[in-house]
Amino acid sequence: MPLKIQRAALIEGWDRIRAFELQCRDGSGWKTIFAGTTIGETFSRKFKPVTSSTFRLDVSDATDGPTIWEIKLK
Repeated sequence: MPLKIQRAALIEGWDRIRAFELQCRDGSGWKTIFAGTTIGETFSRKFKPVTSSTFRLDVSDATDGPTIWEIKLK
């Protein structure tokens, strides 16, 4: 079921992520909603509303294994 979102809140256990993108499925490919460099203990971002049934957090660089504790999409 498609979900319309316009805010993401992420919590990372340890500050290891150096590059990431929040993405949504757009037809047969992925569309980047926003990109960032660090998440840390409290990360929140508001963006233009998007609607999709599938979302992912693509971590492209980290100092060690990423430790994502929570992802909230609203």
